[in-house]
Amino acid sequence: MGRLISTTSINLTISNYLYQLKDCKNLKNKISILPIIKNCHCIETLRKKKCYGFFCKDTNLNLYEKIVIFNKLLRCMNYLEFEKSLKTFPVFSVKDIQKRFPNFDNRRLVEWQQKGYLVKIKRGYYCFSERNRGEQFLQFAANKIYSPSYISFESALSYYNLIPEGVFTVTSATTKNTANHTSPIGNFDYKHVKSNLFFGYKLMKEKDFTIKIAEPEKVLLDFFYINKINDPEEIVELRFNEIVAKEIIRFDKLKTYQQVFNSKILDNRIKMFIKVINA
Repeated sequence: MGRLISTTSINLTISNYLYQLKDCKNLKNKISILPIIKNCHCIETLRKKKCYGFFCKDTNLNLYEKIVIFNKLLRCMNYLEFEKSLKTFPVFSVKDIQKRFPNFDNRRLVEWQQKGYLVKIKRGYYCFSERNRGEQFLQFAANKIYSPSYISFESALSYYNLIPEGVFTVTSATTKNTANHTSPIGNFDYKHVKSNLFFGYKLMKEKDFTIKIAEPEKVLLDFFYINKINDPEEIVELRFNEIVAKEIIRFDKLKTYQQVFNSKILDNRIKMFIKVINA
């Protein structure tokens, strides 16, 4: 990740550098300007010409010590540039990184995880460790790390307050294979649906996130299609919120969507559901 360097002088001594370079967070908090290396306008040029003598040239450190310090500083500068470029991304992929930094060294990702700057959600997907990771973030992450997918099943039922229980695994529908991902930030469960059944979802704006989530009618159909519930007592045990169900479910839309499934078993389960909430 080469970068341009201005020719403004700085007043930091080598002892200050050694103190600041204990870790990148110290550097981030205490240094407000980029260090300058005179007569070199690009870090890559500096590397090729081995012009490390320009760095802290008034100190008594030997060339090897200057190179070590410079490389540490370079890595810290790279992280700050990396963070600035991707800080608006709740979750970012290796592809997102490569679009902004074509020559990015993926070893930095391992290094920054070890230092606690990044969290690996799934292979190829990361977030900054300092980011607030609430429910909306997890739903956004679920959409991002396994696409195409949309929030459905228990997570969507809970989102619409159709069931009282909180859901600790983010559940989604996908046209890809059924999958489960366990990560440091949470668990993600994906259930396969046929391509012709991948519909009936919408984009919901939640705080800083735009989330793909099933409509209330589609949530019910997805849920009863996947789960083998053939006894009214099992539906009663799920404790559906009857008031909310009657308020938000458009039964004409439910019937239209239901026809796409073309399943007599699903039809029977929906009949049981309607009977239970009207009991």
